[in-house]
Amino acid sequence: MSMGILMVLVVVSTGALPTWFWLMIPVVLLLQTMFNVGASLAMARMGSSMRDMNQLLPFIMRTWLYASGVFFSIQEKVVESLHMPQWVANIMYANPAASYIEFMRDILIPEHPVPTWAWVSCVFWAVFALAFGFWYFWRAEERYGRG
Repeated sequence: MSMGILMVLVVVSTGALPTWFWLMIPVVLLLQTMFNVGASLAMARMGSSMRDMNQLLPFIMRTWLYASGVFFSIQEKVVESLHMPQWVANIMYANPAASYIEFMRDILIPEHPVPTWAWVSCVFWAVFALAFGFWYFWRAEERYGRG
């Protein structure tokens, strides 16, 4: 439902009509889901032993979201507007959330070209987070629910 609303908003606000690239949306969402599951497994293990994590997690997530370029294009704001060196933008692009945001932005907005690093970054973070999160969660399974 929310993706349908997003697509309507993109068409209305940018005037961009759907293209064949829009067929990549489910692929990006699958990769992001894999990342989210892996990160959730890791956070679940940390949350089981650190009771205050539920108080800290909303702050961490909000800060991470704002630093991911969700409200702005990292290249335009950091390098072009603020005249910071490209390596600062590259560090920001290493953020997994920025990778998924940039790739989805590249799919939905034709004037925003798809960088080659986006695929590699999205696949890497999805596979790494899922594998690490599963392994990290599984390593402590005997301690869950034991008080």
